Amino acid sequence: LDLSGCNLKANHFFALAGGLTHVKTFDLFSNPGLHGDGLKALVKSQKSSDILPLERLSIGGCNLQDEDCGAISELMCMFPLLTHLDLWYNHLGTLGMAQLEDSLILSSLEVLSVKDNDLDSGAGSILGRVLQQNQHIRQVYVSENRIGNDGVGDLLKGAQESQSP
Repeated sequence: LDLSGCNLKANHFFALAGGLTHVKTFDLFSNPGLHGDGLKALVKSQKSSDILPLERLSIGGCNLQDEDCGAISELMCMFPLLTHLDLWYNHLGTLGMAQLEDSLILSSLEVLSVKDNDLDSGAGSILGRVLQQNQHIRQVYVSENRIGNDGVGDLLKGAQESQSP
């Protein structure tokens, strides 16, 4: 289901209640109304649903910020089959990554895109721990952030340790 660039508002997300029961790919790219109340409405609309088959979720370019990461974690729990999560081109920072850390570690994600956010070396350290503990993740996109040498070092260390027996 591709609703990218549809200028959806919070009430539109709540109207999706139960509408994702058969959807495997959900693209909400470039819907700034998802930030804040829109994301909370999406979470609330799905709470009564059974396990949802969603495998790919794109919520990039939605003006998401650190305070939205609690709701993103809830969505990840609702979609246990999620293998691709696209959070690129938002305003997520270290605080947001810290809120997502446990959900990322426990997820079935294979691909995570957090490129073009506000990530610094602290976020790189968090993502390194995630890579170390989640054996499913195969690709992480972090370009266009301020991760720096220390953050990249932590990412590489996490990736290497996840590959060792």
